[in-house]
Amino acid sequence: MTADMPRVTVVMPVWNAVRFLRPAMESVLRQSFESFELVVIDDGSTDGTGEVLKAYRDPRVRVMRNASRRGVVHTLNVGIGLARGEYVARMDGDDVSHPDRFAAEVRFLDSEKDVALVGSWANVIDEEGHVVSVMRVPTSSHEIYEVLLRKNVFVHPSVMFRKRVVLEVGGYQAIRANAGMAQDYHLWLRLADRYPLANLAEVLLDYRVHDGQVSMRSLVTQLECADLARRLAAKRRTEDGRPWRGLRLMGRLRGEPGSLGGDCLYFCDHYRAADRRDIALRLAWRAVLSSPLSGQAWDRAGRELAGRIRRARGVRRLRAWLAGRG
Repeated sequence: MTADMPRVTVVMPVWNAVRFLRPAMESVLRQSFESFELVVIDDGSTDGTGEVLKAYRDPRVRVMRNASRRGVVHTLNVGIGLARGEYVARMDGDDVSHPDRFAAEVRFLDSEKDVALVGSWANVIDEEGHVVSVMRVPTSSHEIYEVLLRKNVFVHPSVMFRKRVVLEVGGYQAIRANAGMAQDYHLWLRLADRYPLANLAEVLLDYRVHDGQVSMRSLVTQLECADLARRLAAKRRTEDGRPWRGLRLMGRLRGEPGSLGGDCLYFCDHYRAADRRDIALRLAWRAVLSSPLSGQAWDRAGRELAGRIRRARGVRRLRAWLAGRG
């Protein structure tokens, strides 16, 4: 392939990403696989993101900017439209790709011609880059097809897909009006209707959890949109004759996998591991509200609430001690 026709286009939408943008960019530019371009779309950032991007003179980097904030769905589709590679790799401005990520994913897609998309396992890292957990997801196409209706089994910034098939199914789409959430899960489910999907059993990405990443309100909206996406997918599978046994009411009340309560519990564990106890507590209580018959939800909520009370008492004792010292 010539420099004008890279095999892979990396699409990276960014918004106010100055804090972690350099390590994310460098992790892409240091890939062992060389035939790629990096398309960065600045979605109307108001911090120093633009200045960081201007400093890159690498010919592999193409920077675009939305005049105003348009949201992740619009920005991702713009990036795919600009892509010159046959494969599109996703990347975010706060994560880190391992050096051999692109090489491994291209090798897989080249050998498995029927597979539309491949992702990988990922480390979950905190703000300082310390690994707090590992996201191990199903790898075989058959298992992914069966499990995908229960939960999202792809780490979005780890995936690489064939550009033509994503365009064929309509690209990224908002699952709910005015809510650019769960657009990735919605896309995976639509792709799974037509093609095999896969994950590599290798950790090829560091997925960062940090304060500026998500608010509690947007996280709950995201989980609600994901719940809607899988309900629509289940309906499609039933209509085309493929059997699907969806969760009954009791399954949702018990917080089984594939329910909103089950999703809240899953993310509660990740945020707890990253020491984001504020989000973990709220997710635990959201799980209780969605799945009041789940003993696990009540247990997590009780543990997180007790931890918050202990921490508050500790802070009060420390303040009293400092006041006494004064």
